[in-house]
Amino acid sequence: MILSPLFPSLKYGEDYTQYIPRGHYTKSGALKAYFKSMMWYGRMTFILKGLEPAMARGDTRAAVLLVHAIRSATVNGAPALDAWTGLYSPTAFFVGRSDDLTIFQYGDVIDQVYGSNATLSALANESMLDAFIIEASKLPAPKILGMVIQFTDDEEEATKGMRFMGQRFVPDAFIFRQLIFRNVGT
Repeated sequence: MILSPLFPSLKYGEDYTQYIPRGHYTKSGALKAYFKSMMWYGRMTFILKGLEPAMARGDTRAAVLLVHAIRSATVNGAPALDAWTGLYSPTAFFVGRSDDLTIFQYGDVIDQVYGSNATLSALANESMLDAFIIEASKLPAPKILGMVIQFTDDEEEATKGMRFMGQRFVPDAFIFRQLIFRNVGT
Protein backbone atom coordinates (compact mmCIF):
# COMPACT_ATOMS: atom_id res chain seq x y z
CA MET A 1 0.00 0.00 0.00
CA ILE A 2 1.23 3.44 -0.95
CA LEU A 3 -0.49 6.70 -0.10
CA SER A 4 -2.23 8.32 -3.06
CA PRO A 5 -0.72 11.72 -3.88
CA LEU A 6 -4.07 12.93 -5.30
CA PHE A 7 -6.46 11.43 -2.74
CA PRO A 8 -4.90 11.85 0.72
CA SER A 9 -8.26 11.01 2.33
CA LEU A 10 -7.67 7.40 1.29
CA LYS A 11 -5.96 7.11 4.64
CA TYR A 12 -4.58 3.61 4.22
CA GLY A 13 -3.18 4.06 0.76
CA GLU A 14 -3.76 2.48 -2.59
CA ASP A 15 -2.98 -1.02 -3.80
CA TYR A 16 -1.19 -0.21 -7.05
CA THR A 17 -0.96 -3.90 -7.97
CA GLN A 18 -4.61 -3.52 -9.02
CA TYR A 19 -3.39 -1.53 -12.04
CA ILE A 20 -1.47 -4.41 -13.60
CA PRO A 21 -3.39 -5.27 -16.78
CA ARG A 22 -4.69 -8.80 -16.97
CA GLY A 23 -6.61 -11.01 -19.35
CA HIS A 24 -7.30 -9.67 -22.83
CA TYR A 25 -6.22 -6.19 -21.66
CA THR A 26 -2.59 -7.34 -22.07
CA LYS A 27 -2.94 -7.71 -25.86
CA SER A 28 -2.12 -4.13 -26.85
CA GLY A 29 -0.85 -0.87 -25.50
CA ALA A 30 -4.23 0.76 -26.02
CA LEU A 31 -6.02 -1.97 -24.04
CA LYS A 32 -3.43 -1.75 -21.26
CA ALA A 33 -3.93 2.01 -21.04
CA TYR A 34 -7.72 1.58 -21.06
CA PHE A 35 -7.48 -0.99 -18.25
CA LYS A 36 -5.29 1.25 -16.08
CA SER A 37 -7.49 4.30 -16.69
CA MET A 38 -10.73 2.51 -15.89
CA MET A 39 -9.17 0.92 -12.82
CA TRP A 40 -8.08 4.34 -11.56
CA TYR A 41 -11.49 5.87 -12.27
CA GLY A 42 -13.08 2.96 -10.43
CA ARG A 43 -10.86 2.99 -7.37
CA MET A 44 -10.25 6.65 -6.52
CA THR A 45 -12.98 7.79 -4.16
CA PHE A 46 -14.13 11.30 -3.37
CA ILE A 47 -14.84 10.33 0.26
CA LEU A 48 -18.05 11.90 1.62
CA LYS A 49 -17.39 12.05 5.37
CA GLY A 50 -14.32 9.96 5.98
CA LEU A 51 -12.12 9.18 8.92
CA GLU A 52 -10.48 12.58 8.51
CA PRO A 53 -13.45 14.94 7.98
CA ALA A 54 -11.43 17.94 6.77
CA MET A 55 -9.89 15.88 3.96
CA ALA A 56 -13.23 14.27 3.15
CA ARG A 57 -14.82 17.72 2.98
CA GLY A 58 -12.22 18.68 0.36
CA ASP A 59 -12.97 15.46 -1.53
CA THR A 60 -16.69 16.19 -1.45
CA ARG A 61 -16.16 19.75 -2.67
CA ALA A 62 -13.99 18.40 -5.51
CA ALA A 63 -16.70 15.85 -6.40
CA VAL A 64 -19.37 18.57 -6.49
CA LEU A 65 -17.16 20.69 -8.75
CA LEU A 66 -16.42 17.70 -10.99
CA VAL A 67 -20.12 16.93 -11.38
CA HIS A 68 -20.84 20.59 -12.10
CA ALA A 69 -18.09 20.66 -14.73
CA ILE A 70 -19.32 17.48 -16.43
CA ARG A 71 -22.89 18.76 -16.43
CA SER A 72 -21.98 22.16 -17.85
CA ALA A 73 -19.11 21.41 -20.27
CA THR A 74 -19.32 20.18 -23.85
CA VAL A 75 -17.25 17.68 -25.82
CA ASN A 76 -17.31 18.20 -29.59
CA GLY A 77 -20.46 20.28 -29.20
CA ALA A 78 -22.33 17.68 -27.14
CA PRO A 79 -22.82 17.78 -23.37
CA ALA A 80 -19.89 16.21 -21.49
CA LEU A 81 -22.43 14.29 -19.41
CA ASP A 82 -23.48 12.50 -22.60
CA ALA A 83 -19.85 11.46 -23.18
CA TRP A 84 -19.62 10.15 -19.61
CA THR A 85 -22.94 8.32 -19.98
CA GLY A 86 -21.70 6.84 -23.26
CA LEU A 87 -18.86 5.24 -21.34
CA TYR A 88 -20.77 4.33 -18.18
CA SER A 89 -23.89 2.78 -19.76
CA PRO A 90 -22.21 -0.01 -21.77
CA THR A 91 -20.06 -1.01 -18.80
CA ALA A 92 -23.17 -1.01 -16.58
CA PHE A 93 -24.93 -3.22 -19.13
CA PHE A 94 -22.11 -5.75 -19.38
CA VAL A 95 -20.70 -5.73 -15.84
CA GLY A 96 -23.33 -4.08 -13.65
CA ARG A 97 -24.08 -0.73 -12.08
CA SER A 98 -21.60 1.08 -9.91
CA ASP A 99 -21.56 0.00 -6.28
CA ASP A 100 -20.39 3.49 -5.37
CA LEU A 101 -22.15 6.83 -5.57
CA THR A 102 -22.27 8.18 -9.11
CA ILE A 103 -22.30 11.45 -10.98
CA PHE A 104 -26.06 10.96 -11.47
CA GLN A 105 -26.71 10.61 -7.74
CA TYR A 106 -24.51 13.57 -6.83
CA GLY A 107 -26.17 15.59 -9.58
CA ASP A 108 -29.58 14.92 -8.04
CA VAL A 109 -28.34 16.06 -4.62
CA ILE A 110 -26.71 19.15 -6.15
CA ASP A 111 -30.06 20.06 -7.73
CA GLN A 112 -31.83 19.50 -4.41
CA VAL A 113 -29.37 21.54 -2.31
CA TYR A 114 -27.98 24.17 -4.66
CA GLY A 115 -30.72 24.31 -7.30
CA SER A 116 -30.71 23.03 -10.86
CA ASN A 117 -28.69 25.98 -12.21
CA ALA A 118 -26.11 26.26 -9.44
CA THR A 119 -23.32 28.75 -9.97
CA LEU A 120 -19.70 28.26 -8.95
CA SER A 121 -20.14 30.88 -6.22
CA ALA A 122 -23.08 28.90 -4.83
CA LEU A 123 -20.96 25.75 -4.90
CA ALA A 124 -18.31 27.57 -2.82
CA ASN A 125 -20.82 28.24 -0.02
CA GLU A 126 -19.66 26.34 3.09
CA SER A 127 -23.10 25.99 4.69
CA MET A 128 -24.54 24.65 1.44
CA LEU A 129 -21.70 22.13 1.31
CA ASP A 130 -22.74 21.05 4.82
CA ALA A 131 -26.30 20.61 3.55
CA PHE A 132 -24.99 18.65 0.56
CA ILE A 133 -23.03 16.29 2.84
CA ILE A 134 -26.12 15.71 4.99
CA GLU A 135 -28.30 14.89 1.97
CA ALA A 136 -25.65 12.80 0.19
CA SER A 137 -25.18 10.82 3.42
CA LYS A 138 -28.71 9.49 2.89
CA LEU A 139 -27.60 7.80 -0.35
CA PRO A 140 -26.74 4.08 -0.17
CA ALA A 141 -23.30 2.95 0.95
CA PRO A 142 -21.29 0.51 -1.16
CA LYS A 143 -22.06 -3.15 -0.56
CA ILE A 144 -18.58 -4.32 -1.53
CA LEU A 145 -15.50 -3.16 0.35
CA GLY A 146 -13.18 -1.89 -2.38
CA MET A 147 -10.44 -0.48 -0.18
CA VAL A 148 -8.37 -1.44 2.82
CA ILE A 149 -9.61 -0.11 6.15
CA GLN A 150 -8.91 -0.96 9.77
CA PHE A 151 -11.18 -3.42 11.57
CA THR A 152 -12.17 -0.69 14.04
CA ASP A 153 -13.06 1.90 11.37
CA ASP A 154 -16.65 2.84 10.65
CA GLU A 155 -17.02 1.12 7.30
CA GLU A 156 -19.54 3.54 5.80
CA GLU A 157 -17.64 6.66 6.81
CA ALA A 158 -14.36 5.20 5.56
CA THR A 159 -15.68 4.08 2.16
CA LYS A 160 -18.79 6.01 1.12
CA GLY A 161 -18.28 8.56 -1.60
CA MET A 162 -18.45 9.23 -5.31
CA ARG A 163 -16.24 7.55 -7.84
CA PHE A 164 -15.99 8.82 -11.39
CA MET A 165 -16.53 5.33 -12.80
CA GLY A 166 -17.15 3.28 -9.67
CA GLN A 167 -16.37 -0.35 -9.09
CA ARG A 168 -19.25 -2.57 -10.12
CA PHE A 169 -21.52 -4.58 -7.89
CA VAL A 170 -21.01 -8.22 -8.76
CA PRO A 171 -22.67 -11.00 -6.73
CA ASP A 172 -19.52 -13.08 -6.19
CA ALA A 173 -17.66 -10.11 -4.69
CA PHE A 174 -20.64 -9.37 -2.44
CA ILE A 175 -20.75 -12.99 -1.23
CA PHE A 176 -16.99 -13.00 -0.62
CA ARG A 177 -17.36 -9.70 1.24
CA GLN A 178 -19.83 -11.33 3.63
CA LEU A 179 -17.20 -13.95 4.56
CA ILE A 180 -14.41 -11.66 5.77
CA PHE A 181 -13.38 -11.36 9.42
CA ARG A 182 -15.30 -8.14 9.99
CA ASN A 183 -18.56 -9.98 9.27
CA VAL A 184 -17.92 -13.46 10.65
CA GLY A 185 -15.47 -12.89 13.50
CA THR A 186 -13.21 -15.69 14.67
